[in-house]
Amino acid sequence: MRKLNGLTDRLWFAALLLLSGCNGRPVGAGYPDAQWFPRSTKGGFEQGRHGKKIDLIVIYTTEHTADRIKKLWRESEGKSGHYVVTKDGDVWQFLRDSDAGWHAGNMDYNLRSIAIAAEGFADPKNPENTTTNAGWQSAAELKSIAQLITWLCAQYQVPVDRAHIIGKNQVPGVATDQFPKSGPQYWGGASNKSSPGAYWNWTKLMESLGRKPIYRSVVVMTNCFITTLPETNAPIISAVSAGKQLEAYDRYGGYCLVMATDTCVPQPYIEPGRYHWDGWLAKKYVREIAFTNHETGAQ
Repeated sequence: MRKLNGLTDRLWFAALLLLSGCNGRPVGAGYPDAQWFPRSTKGGFEQGRHGKKIDLIVIYTTEHTADRIKKLWRESEGKSGHYVVTKDGDVWQFLRDSDAGWHAGNMDYNLRSIAIAAEGFADPKNPENTTTNAGWQSAAELKSIAQLITWLCAQYQVPVDRAHIIGKNQVPGVATDQFPKSGPQYWGGASNKSSPGAYWNWTKLMESLGRKPIYRSVVVMTNCFITTLPETNAPIISAVSAGKQLEAYDRYGGYCLVMATDTCVPQPYIEPGRYHWDGWLAKKYVREIAFTNHETGAQ
């Protein structure tokens, strides 16, 4: 070990401590309350963000125990993400916020987003899910996720709404050599991932972030589609027919956010089923018929 001699060596050592942080965590890496787990392989992520600004938070479920996903995100040369939040509320970090993970199955979304994986299961019947239901969504986990998202949104000026805090199952697909049938009309990135799934309680999360749901009953005026994002040509979740009544609980631009209860339209790399808690519907296609509470709506 190098022996410290004189002012120069002491300054060198002080600088090393400053760069690494007191617990080995790089200064300025991201959320200050996260425990740092550096990757043990060089590849599997983008150094920097290629000029892109962070404007999205992407939520996942781990589909494994936290310890197993820790090993995967540290060692994989093909996958990486920024944060894991365990069911006990611990927050682990694997990449600097300034670097882009390989997580969304869509490089444009990788470059624009911070990835947060909640210890849990999009499919409640996953053999690794010991609760055999959606009970893995613990109060401690939700509290830590909300605190983490609050810090990230303040740090990077990301709006606190469902247009900018999304699930991987909302990310548009892209065709790749491995997934040639994919494309922007499909969701879940290139491979149609359903995480965090139809049982992830977005309403509860957004309320914990201060975005209180304002429930309205709306009726569909003409045949149209529920989409994953509030924008033109976004991936379609399901078709809805004129006359159908839906429950909306938020708005963004020209869209309202409705509860998605139907089976999704077919996707190339996932079995038919229900994979979304909510989705977006253009307001021009619906008529509001009643408030289901007595508060004014968030615009």
